[in-house]
Amino acid sequence: MTETTRALPDILVIEKELSRVRSEVQRLQGQLKFLADQTSLSTIDLTLKEIDPFVPAESPTFVTRWQRTWQNSFESLVGIIQGIVLLVTAIFPWLLTLIALCMLPLAAHSVRRRLNASRS
Repeated sequence: MTETTRALPDILVIEKELSRVRSEVQRLQGQLKFLADQTSLSTIDLTLKEIDPFVPAESPTFVTRWQRTWQNSFESLVGIIQGIVLLVTAIFPWLLTLIALCMLPLAAHSVRRRLNASRS
C-alpha cells in the first residue's frame, strides 16, 4: 500500500468533520442573524418622573405602631371567627347524621318496649 492510499481514509474523515463543523457554524450564524433581527425591531418606551418634594419615610411613631397592632389583632380575630364558622358549617351535616344514627337504636328500643307492653 502506498502512502497516498493510506492517507485517503484519513482525508475522508477530516472532510466529514469539516463538513459537520461548517454546518454547525452556518446554523449558529443563522441563529445569530435571527437574534440580531429580533433585537433591532424591539422598542423600549421609558418615562421618568421626578418626585418634586421627596420626603424620606419616617420611622413610625408609637401611636402609629399601636394602631397597626390593633388593626392586625382585630383582623386576626375576625379570621379566627370566620374559621370557626366555616368549621361548624362543615361539621353540621355530619353531626345531624351522627345524631340520627344514634337515635335509631333508641327508637328501635322504644318500639320493642311498646310491642312487649301490648303483648302483655
